[in-house]
Amino acid sequence: MLLFFVNLLLIFVLLVAVSTLARGAVGRLAKKEFSEMPIFWRASTLTGLCWGLVAVLATIAPADRSLGSIFLAHSRWGVSLSEFISQNLNPLGYLNHQLLENLSSNHGFGLVFALLGFVFLLILTGLLIFGLQMSRRRSVRIMVAVVIWALALVWLSNSVVSVLLWGIYQLNFWIFFVLVVFLRWPFLRLAFFRPGASTSDGAPKPR
Repeated sequence: MLLFFVNLLLIFVLLVAVSTLARGAVGRLAKKEFSEMPIFWRASTLTGLCWGLVAVLATIAPADRSLGSIFLAHSRWGVSLSEFISQNLNPLGYLNHQLLENLSSNHGFGLVFALLGFVFLLILTGLLIFGLQMSRRRSVRIMVAVVIWALALVWLSNSVVSVLLWGIYQLNFWIFFVLVVFLRWPFLRLAFFRPGASTSDGAPKPR
């Protein structure tokens, strides 16, 4: 049990490091625009979350997301920390032969989320090109910041879901006690994902 929490801490540090690097990059490229025009961080966040759901549906087969099979001895989640990181936290691991098969077994949900992501991205592109009078250099910087933030959220979304399923398998019966604690935790809002925001800015006050 102690080893599991040590492993979980290492994964948490990795997730925080990636999030911090992405926030830093966005802050250097378009801090003023993301602060003064919320459309940029909100639409890029929604784009990343939509594509993140596509990544989850594509990389995690329906059987591996089922609580009915997650505790089986041959479960995909019965792996060591190093194997888990190489299989689920490595972006190159997203490219495998099962992607299309997993997406096709989700009744078109992946396509819907992918299209939503493209719609948000097109809105931002339209604003930069036609809606706002900005220099080309400034527009490129904002667009790069948008893409960085969206891709970071794609990776983070898929990683968090993978960590959650891996943790459920590792904890087994004890997951119910963790669930009780989680249900008492205040829910997060979209503002939590704003680059530069602190947890206190995005999370509502405890009930």
